[in-house]
Amino acid sequence: MTNLTVDKTITIDMFMEDWVEERISELYKDQEFMRLLKEPDKKRFWEYVDKEPYDVKKVIPPIFDEYTPCGIFYGLESLPVELEVCYAILAFHVPSTFKRLCGSDLACLLALQEVTVPDDNPYFSSKDGVLYNKDLTQLIFCPSNRKKTSLIIPSSVTEMDPAAFLQNISLKSVVLSENLEKMDPYAFSRCYSLESISVPSLNQYFSSYEGVLFDKRMERLIQYPVKKSDKSFIAPEKTRFINDGAFQPNRSLEEITLNDGLREIGSSAFMDCRNLRSINLPDTVTDIGMNAFAGDSNLSSIILPPKIKHLCSSLFSGCSSLREVIIPDGVERIDEYPFMGCSALKRVTIPNSAVIIHGSAFDDCYALRSLEYGGTKAQFWRICVLEVPLFECSDVKCIHCSDGDILLDRDC
Repeated sequence: MTNLTVDKTITIDMFMEDWVEERISELYKDQEFMRLLKEPDKKRFWEYVDKEPYDVKKVIPPIFDEYTPCGIFYGLESLPVELEVCYAILAFHVPSTFKRLCGSDLACLLALQEVTVPDDNPYFSSKDGVLYNKDLTQLIFCPSNRKKTSLIIPSSVTEMDPAAFLQNISLKSVVLSENLEKMDPYAFSRCYSLESISVPSLNQYFSSYEGVLFDKRMERLIQYPVKKSDKSFIAPEKTRFINDGAFQPNRSLEEITLNDGLREIGSSAFMDCRNLRSINLPDTVTDIGMNAFAGDSNLSSIILPPKIKHLCSSLFSGCSSLREVIIPDGVERIDEYPFMGCSALKRVTIPNSAVIIHGSAFDDCYALRSLEYGGTKAQFWRICVLEVPLFECSDVKCIHCSDGDILLDRDC
């Protein structure tokens, strides 16, 4: 196993299984394999590989230690095999014959520093080690470990490959093209060193605020940089939507102030923000996606907005410091695992509006001994419990109803 350390908080573990090393050793002893590998034109080499067991293709990337991609793919129009995770390749040289190549093809090359393209390739080009299409209107891939930690995207670029920045560990700042029109909402969600995203004022589709990416009207917060070091953030007053995974997994934020008028919080929006201690949820919020606060281990309290009707799955799972939750009147459904692993949770209030509760809702909440229920005992027993018995994996012993207690254990 090899560890590629990005910073003190992020380490990417990469493995080369024993069978891979053994298979490479065998191939190096195969005289025909080695002879064809060293030929300039690799068509015959790949014909030979196709006749061999499939695992030959799976061990090709480590062979790049000695034979660069430029040589091994010469004469082909595209990659003949899906590349495996590889940490030996520092440069990928696109052959002049290549017609097809996308960001996801190269994203597994976690140590890649540059992509180069010969001038006679009619489909691709490169600039400062970054891969583009020939006329520089599409950014295809920025190398995961590019030496330059900042990038100014050329003004000619109008769209980006969805995986253009996938698993990038070196990029700290990026300035988008003033003509950029299309971008995957997750484009920068796995840029582990990213501190700032800037957008020229002339861009008609996107904008930025304090290094945070928004749509042009500032209504949708698209991406809060993973490595942005501020301890607090105040959302602009125009914000109405927070994208899926927008803050995940920032480790610096301790306090977030959301604005009145906010309506929706996307799935995994604040997932794994492990230092987050305080966040307000405005009364205007009507929808909160699954996993929205999962893994926020320092979040100790939360007040849910009154207009939500549904607690999605794994909403607060792993919030090990969360002590009290009052589920507002109007909530009708509680899905699986919303509080799983909330080991400090001692008080929960469920409204009588709840008609469906998944049996695993409070799994592993071992500090939770009782529940407050806003209705009568008869109303509680009419709740539809899904999949497994309610409280099966918790220490809840009784439920306090408006007309008395429901005892689940003699020790209550």
